[in-house]
Amino acid sequence: MRRFHLLCPSYSGSTMLSVLASWHPEVIGFGDTYPVLPDYSSYGCLCGAPLLRCPMRQAIQERMARCGYPGYDWMRWKAVPAEEEHDAFLLSIEAATGAAVYFDGSKSPDRLLLEPAPDGLVRLVKDPRDAVASYRRYFRGGADAYDVASMFWLGYWSQARVADREARPTCTLYYEDLVAEPAVVLNRLWRFMGVAEIGVPPEAETHVTGHVSILRFRKCGIENHGGKWKQELSAADIEAVHRAIEEFDTEHLAARYFGSA
Repeated sequence: MRRFHLLCPSYSGSTMLSVLASWHPEVIGFGDTYPVLPDYSSYGCLCGAPLLRCPMRQAIQERMARCGYPGYDWMRWKAVPAEEEHDAFLLSIEAATGAAVYFDGSKSPDRLLLEPAPDGLVRLVKDPRDAVASYRRYFRGGADAYDVASMFWLGYWSQARVADREARPTCTLYYEDLVAEPAVVLNRLWRFMGVAEIGVPPEAETHVTGHVSILRFRKCGIENHGGKWKQELSAADIEAVHRAIEEFDTEHLAARYFGSA
């Protein structure tokens, strides 16, 4: 089973991409996971079942038990398992789903650093101004835009660069392109993964994980949630984000948003 690892800061479209990827008949993924939360009751699976009663997760747990890992907790799927456990997990997914590709949407640079190397990396990049605006909206605070841009957005990409110590094959996608031309962008992703180029797949049952709010994701869920920074960030905020990008964006991931950055 081929495995691809998603790299993407929070509030940047990772759930949407995970859902779209899991609609492809040859791909399976579960999106992000939340291993630090003590209460999973408010979390669900997009198949409609409560998270811990998801039939797909139960099937994988059963197969993991046959491999010598009884009581396997899906919440550990973001944690870094031993290599043998990791192999058993992939074999269990393949047997339970028949998929050819596992799309790891955990977004964790630590997992990338410590697990066996995936077949490739998928980077999903979103305008850092939108990331800053989303961060402030979520935490309902007036965090300094420069600090958020440098530590939250650029800090994540810095960690990801360190974790990718083997310079694995990488496909870089941009959120704005995905919502503008989804078929074109998704065909790039399918080509990279080595699966059939079918553009935007028809909606299918999917087992992406998340808070109940993502259960609102329905047909034609490719919605552009970007651009809110224009209403939410001041001129000083925008200048601060630009300054952080100029100082720290060594890979020029944000060049398209700021010209010379």
